[in-house]
Amino acid sequence: MMKRPTVILIGGFLGAGKTTLLLHVAKHLAGQGKKVGLITNDQASDMVDTRLIRQHEIPVREVAGSCFCCNFNALVGATDSLRDEAAAEIILAESVGSCTDLSATIMQPMKEKLHQQYALSPVSVVVDPLRLTEIYPELSFTGLSPEARVSTLHESAGYIVRKQMEEADFLLLNKMDLLSRKELEEVTALLAKEYPQAIVLGISAVTGDGVESWLEQLFAMPKAGTHIAAVDYDIYAEGEAILGWLNAAVSLRQKSGQGKWREFCQKLMAELDGAFTGAHADTGHVKIIIANGKNSIISNLTRTAAAPGLHGDIPAAVPDVEMLINARVEMTPERLEGIVRTALSDTCALLDIEATVTALKSLSPGRPEPTWRYATVWDAS
Repeated sequence: MMKRPTVILIGGFLGAGKTTLLLHVAKHLAGQGKKVGLITNDQASDMVDTRLIRQHEIPVREVAGSCFCCNFNALVGATDSLRDEAAAEIILAESVGSCTDLSATIMQPMKEKLHQQYALSPVSVVVDPLRLTEIYPELSFTGLSPEARVSTLHESAGYIVRKQMEEADFLLLNKMDLLSRKELEEVTALLAKEYPQAIVLGISAVTGDGVESWLEQLFAMPKAGTHIAAVDYDIYAEGEAILGWLNAAVSLRQKSGQGKWREFCQKLMAELDGAFTGAHADTGHVKIIIANGKNSIISNLTRTAAAPGLHGDIPAAVPDVEMLINARVEMTPERLEGIVRTALSDTCALLDIEATVTALKSLSPGRPEPTWRYATVWDAS
């Protein structure tokens, strides 16, 4: 009889580093001879994360149009597909960053209905220590620029972050490489006190520090989804609705000279961040991927007024590329779309690039309506 695949569910707020962590984990497990598959989740299609994972030649399925909890059957269909078509032994599922209540709406129904098909690992929630300063102002990290020290996170969005941590079996304090030892000890102690139900571990998705220790403890823990948070769905819905959500696909062509694709990406991200900073709008995340074949440039911004990441390059001789933009920002979708279109137009004009928007969707997430919601922890024994 075939061994049941293991499902590892990862939560955490926008910009916490979930995708970077899952890519690291997938490569690590594949290096051990394991067959790994990933599931991405978003309110719309054209996901940067899905494109990025495919570039690493990792089997991936996408649940788009709603969060996992509101489309439980699509999540199960994605896990079944990875099991049957990719022979995945370990399935990593990354929930939407604005989603919470995973234990009640995903883990408990999976434990009851699918325990014969899948082994379930504890719920792990990835936490950005810099985001915590907006919830716990007593924390102070030297890694924050003066501009990024100003809290812009809406109170209801902060509520979602708290609820994500309340339901966690593991709290993964990511980006520990940005903290001093004293700062790491301070925030670890605070989380252990505030969320005693969870095992708190420091990790770095970028360097890999602490990741193997987490996996060892994760696979050794016999029970999953051991906590259910009390969630006020009115506040939860407000926390999601204050975010404008935009996914866009754009074809880019250099009209004269050589393609300055890395410079284009830098300038576009700077234009966007400047507009969000000027609007005093909190940035959940902005992700851009520009690609041509196997060549790509990836940029991400996880806080307003913070330095965006930039990785990769495309040869200047390449005249045509495809770009995906995913933006989650605290403003109306109409205003967000206007800012993105203006920033794109201005950047293209500056570098003599022609842009054709082939797909664009901007929205504000609707009220969460879970397929299932369990009031208590389901226990097979």
